[in-house]
Amino acid sequence: GDKGIAEVTRSLCEVKVANAEAYDPRDEKKLKDTIRESVGFQEVNRHVKRAMVQWIGGIVKDNFEKLVNETGEECEDTEDTFFV
Repeated sequence: GDKGIAEVTRSLCEVKVANAEAYDPRDEKKLKDTIRESVGFQEVNRHVKRAMVQWIGGIVKDNFEKLVNETGEECEDTEDTFFV
C-alpha cells in the first residue's frame, strides 16, 4: 500500500554509494577512487536509483500480469475498468 511505497521511496532516496562498504578495504578504496576520478558519486547514485526503479517496476509488472492471467475469463468482464 501507500506505506510500503513511501518506505521504498525513502530507501531509494537514501542511496549513497560513498557510504557503501566492501569486504576488503582495499577493494573499497580502489572502487571509490575510481568513482571519484571518473563520473563521481552523484552520477553513480543516480544510476543505482534508476536501476532499482526499473527493477521494482519490472517486479510490479510481472506480478500484475500473473494476477491478471490467473483470473482468466473473470478478468475479461472487467477489461474496460482497467483502462478508464
